[in-house]
Amino acid sequence: TARNVRIAAARTRMASKGEAWGRPPRMTAAEVDTARRMKGEGRSVREIAAALGVPRATVGRCIRVDVATAAE
Repeated sequence: TARNVRIAAARTRMASKGEAWGRPPRMTAAEVDTARRMKGEGRSVREIAAALGVPRATVGRCIRVDVATAAE
């Protein structure tokens, strides 16, 4: 369909410019580093989420991804 063609063209255009496609990240790299540091200090995911102003699930996901990446 015409819609799919427009979307494919937009993806190609963004890729050629080196831009990301999709939703923007909820946390910046600095916030992810802060969350990892706070978790290393023994703070709960709930405390970290409240301090950074993001949902608990987002904090848990960024920490879980970090653990999975570190294992590789």
